[in-house]
Amino acid sequence: MKRRFPWLTATLVALGSFAAAALIAGGRAPDEASQIFQAVLERVSADAVDSVAPGRLYELAARGLVEELKDPYADLYSPEELASFSRNTLGNDYGGVGMLIEDQRGRITVTRVFPNTPAEHGGVQTGDRITGVDSLSIAGWRLDQVTGKLLGPIGTPVGVTFSRGGVSESIRVRFIRAAIHVPAVPYAVMLDGGVGYIPLQRFSDASASEVSAAVRRLVQAGARGLILDLRGNPGGSLDQSVQLSNLFLKPGLEIASVRSRNGETQSYVARGQPALPNTPLIVLTDEGSASASEIVAGALQDHD
Repeated sequence: MKRRFPWLTATLVALGSFAAAALIAGGRAPDEASQIFQAVLERVSADAVDSVAPGRLYELAARGLVEELKDPYADLYSPEELASFSRNTLGNDYGGVGMLIEDQRGRITVTRVFPNTPAEHGGVQTGDRITGVDSLSIAGWRLDQVTGKLLGPIGTPVGVTFSRGGVSESIRVRFIRAAIHVPAVPYAVMLDGGVGYIPLQRFSDASASEVSAAVRRLVQAGARGLILDLRGNPGGSLDQSVQLSNLFLKPGLEIASVRSRNGETQSYVARGQPALPNTPLIVLTDEGSASASEIVAGALQDHD
């Protein structure tokens, strides 16, 4: 903090004249440091060139604190961001039209259309660009704003206007929102030599049960070994990683442990009988395998 306060002081001097030396910190006690923070907050709120609401200032300060931890696994979510994370990473079903959209240089573009959804039935194509939702132009909207307008209660209508390359006129489609299911295991197939292949794309709240169902189908079809593909899987639910590991590990074997700074350790161990304790298993990972994927791969490797 000692290195950062002089920079902060110099920046704030440009915002308004005040006793800059009073803000320089060096070995301050916590209560004195809090007074410094409050002084900075008041000065920015009063004299910053751009007006910022007090609540927004506290949010920015909190985000800056988390960012300074330099911890890739620590983040601060707004209610909207948390809802998006829960829906896209942990959830399996949501009310929508069934298309994946991205912001591509300021244009909200459809990058995937899920099968058997209102989007597919409505003729939406990959590469279509959304220009309006419910008669409103989305020019200048952020991706989360567009997503928020497309999502809603199942059975409710939503109108979307698209532009498509090679088509001069806008395409308007009226959808009825449906329950959209995005599977964690899109398919499972039998390869040569009696080897079953299971790609796991994410750790949602049903990943373990979907893998378990795929394993049962492949074993019934004669699989004598399995490949669990976690490449590009960014992780998700810790609970699901534990349940998934439990499919292959004997009771009592440690899957993961969480050690706190105060010395306490929380251990996660396999419970119940594994589905396939002796079946040969290969786990595929790459630089895109993270979080829960690392837990599963590490636990299975640790216990051979």
